[in-house]
Amino acid sequence: MTPVIRLVTAADLDRCYAIETVAYEGDEAATREKIATRIATWPDGFIVAEVDGVVAGFVNSGAGYEVEMSDEAFKS
Repeated sequence: MTPVIRLVTAADLDRCYAIETVAYEGDEAATREKIATRIATWPDGFIVAEVDGVVAGFVNSGAGYEVEMSDEAFKS
């Protein structure tokens, strides 16, 4: 039961979306499409915590040395 911290992969999309919809109510939650865009655009800024082979949580950001996603793009 040791957690594994790793970068996101495209295969994590559905699980990340499920976590997002539990964590945020209504339209505050990112859509599945927005999460897919974040994964595709800047996977280096999207980290998941995996427990027993299942993604248990995630952190994603739009910050970096070079602007890969502007603040506005990250919001939309």
